[in-house]
This record gives sequence, structure tokens and C-alpha cells, in this order.
Amino acid sequence: MEQKMRIALSEVNCILENSEEEVLTKIPNKFREYLNLNMDKDYTPNFIPGLAIFAQPISMEAKELLKLVYRDFLATEDEREVLIQKEKKILNEMNRNTSNQVSTQNENINTNNIDFFKDNKTKGEPIKNLQLIKVEEKWYKKLFRRLKNLVNGIKI
Repeated sequence: MEQKMRIALSEVNCILENSEEEVLTKIPNKFREYLNLNMDKDYTPNFIPGLAIFAQPISMEAKELLKLVYRDFLATEDEREVLIQKEKKILNEMNRNTSNQVSTQNENINTNNIDFFKDNKTKGEPIKNLQLIKVEEKWYKKLFRRLKNLVNGIKI
């Protein structure tokens, strides 16, 4: 597991340990065990008693985990439905934005390919005076290639 997530689990565990008993009774023991097993035991979170949860100096990952804890364990059924609908709406918007960015990038690539010969005045005319350039192989590369072929049993 990534170190950021271990730190976030430590922060969530610290906040839950400092929560009221009625909150702790709603959170399953398996989740609490998961936190204890996977958190970074060397990290000590900066928890300030009396400060609101989202005003605490914790990581964004921990805040997201706390949102999920609230949605899954603490919210009423009506609140849970509203939160799930909001999440779906946000995910749809994000997917739409990323697909728009990808299509815009594809359009830019296509227009770049089309505009490639724009300044060429001889478009459609054959290009004259083309010559092939012979690339000489270096003597040491040629020797190495021949030795390699000799070792591998290929005729030179």
C-alpha cells in the first residue's frame, strides 16, 4: 500500500479514536481492524481537539476517507441516496470533461496532419533531384558484426 494512504489511514484512525461513542458504535469493527492493520504506526497525526473535522490539518486522502465513512456508516438512508447521486453527477461531469479533452487533442492532431503541406507550393508536383545517401558502416561495427556472425555459425 502506498505511504500516502497509510498516513491517511492513521489520520482517520486518530479522528475516529477521538470521536464520540455513538459514532464509534455505528462503524463496523472490521473497518476499525482494517485501519489498525494498514495504518502507518510510526506517523503521529496533528489532531487538534475541539477543531472541526475538515478544519483539521489532515491530508486530502484522509478527508476523502472520512467522507466515505460518513456516507457508508453514519448517514441516514435518505442522505446516503443524495450523496450517491451527487457523486454520480460529479463522476459523469469528470468523464465528460476528460472525453472532451481527448477529442480536442485528437482534433488538434488531425488538423496538424492536414496542415502539413500547407506552405508547400509544389503540392501535387513530383519532387526532383532526390539522391540516396549511402551510410557507411564503421569499421569496428562491421568487424563486430562479422565476429558475432562467425560465433553464431552464420556464413559471412
